[in-house]
Amino acid sequence: MTTNSLTAHLRTLRVRAGNPTIREIERLVQSQARREKMARSTIQDKLAGTSRATLAQVLSLVEALSDYARSVGAPLDPGETDIRVWRERVTSSENPSMPRSSPIEGARTSQIEWDTEPLKRAGMLDVAEIIESSSGVDIAEWLPRVIETIQLAGMNHSKYLQSAAKCSPNDIARLVAAIEETFPTQSNFPWETPTSPVAKHLITCTSTAHLPPIDPVINVALRRAGMGHYVPHHLRAIAKFRRPHNVIASVTALRDAALEADAQTLLNKVGRERTNDDLDVILDNYRLLGTKADLQRILLGVVEEGASRFRTVVEQLQNKKHNWIDTYVSQMKDLLPESSDKAEFADVLGSLGYEAWSQEIRPPAGWGGASMQYSNEPPF
Repeated sequence: MTTNSLTAHLRTLRVRAGNPTIREIERLVQSQARREKMARSTIQDKLAGTSRATLAQVLSLVEALSDYARSVGAPLDPGETDIRVWRERVTSSENPSMPRSSPIEGARTSQIEWDTEPLKRAGMLDVAEIIESSSGVDIAEWLPRVIETIQLAGMNHSKYLQSAAKCSPNDIARLVAAIEETFPTQSNFPWETPTSPVAKHLITCTSTAHLPPIDPVINVALRRAGMGHYVPHHLRAIAKFRRPHNVIASVTALRDAALEADAQTLLNKVGRERTNDDLDVILDNYRLLGTKADLQRILLGVVEEGASRFRTVVEQLQNKKHNWIDTYVSQMKDLLPESSDKAEFADVLGSLGYEAWSQEIRPPAGWGGASMQYSNEPPF
């Protein structure tokens, strides 16, 4: 961490404390039981970064800003004034080459463009100042609070997540962890690990902000940061929103990085969730390559998702008058899981003109399969 980074942290804390004037900070510093006092000009220099601040001076400023925030009824969080954190920041600024203790590097935002104009027009000058003074500061330390404030104001925060998604994989992993600490998590099913919708939004943006060779790096960075439960969402976003050739390139990149399970999951999610009307492009690629297992993994994903998804895909192929539609429909028919409601799939096939195949998979009369309706008779 450089002196500029330390200065940016102090400026951010000043804004978070309510942006007290230099005179107010001086008054609070003078009231502290410290041997070393600071003149108004010294305080101004340290906050401007024109001269290096000592540990004692930094702690004095942090205490003064904390006192001011408390006096105006908006106390700072304990983590923002933690002496150990500020001591580490000062030490890092004195030894810029010293590696961070975390295996995941902190984000640097100097090369990212942030649009603060909407914030200024909404009168959120303090938030705009935090963003504009963020160069050299770990993005995980300030962006979650900025997003939280923007949400509280009822404003859209998407563009800020889109900008953040351009960070390096390690930066993104740290940011996801910080977002999960700031925002509530939720899960759709009891067996799922709860996730933050804001973090998932960031991951979705990440899937389109980076090229396929970076995908395995992102997955590994998330897992090493303890955020591996977001990897399935990353793969889902790639499957849904990437162009076909980039989806195929992503599968290759994952395999080249010895992430075969991720590659197979991605193929399955292409079948389950590909939203664009171009699934046939991906299917044709694997058919031409002769990689039958990959082709079948995509088609299996289609039928695993259910009869409705099956209908959608077959109708898309019919609308395009695809040359290989019968081959793909036949393979999906043969891949139907035993646990599926084959009567529903039979109905779909029949309604789309595949009467013979419909009869082939339709369960015998009186056998309900997965959708069996039990009688109202009491059990024996």
